Amino acid sequence: MNCSQCGAALRPNAAFCSQCGSTQTPKPSDPPLSRSWFCPRCGYSNLAVANACSQCNEPAPSPQPNPYFMAPPAQPFQPVQPFQPVPVLVETSKSRAVYIALGLLLGGFGIHNFYAGRNNIAIAQLLTMVFTFWLIFPVFMIWIWVIIELITVDRDASGKRMQ
Repeated sequence: MNCSQCGAALRPNAAFCSQCGSTQTPKPSDPPLSRSWFCPRCGYSNLAVANACSQCNEPAPSPQPNPYFMAPPAQPFQPVQPFQPVPVLVETSKSRAVYIALGLLLGGFGIHNFYAGRNNIAIAQLLTMVFTFWLIFPVFMIWIWVIIELITVDRDASGKRMQ
């Protein structure tokens, strides 16, 4: 490519002449740079990422479809599922009568505390009863512990009052 003013040799698609400084407009016959497009209005070669011609601000033409491109197969229509309600877990308060009944029947094993959600205390009672069941004094102490709990505890592990 040569300068249109002074005839000096230019690098391909140069915008200005390095000898005389004149603005150069590439001819549509000049091969475009890779991934570039020619402006349909002024013929200027623009980069592919340009949305408009950098010379005359003409919007970029829409890309032509590639004849070698095969579109993916159409997906079958899938209707939108209607709104499905999400199940909500509603916590009800524990029954004080059930707590007392479990404490009187199986209190030594901490079952009443498992019912109330007080798992750490229940595990302590259960392990103490399992490992010391053959001794009379620890079993007696656990039953005193259970009676005191049945009288004083009126809330479950989450702090809700037992009904």
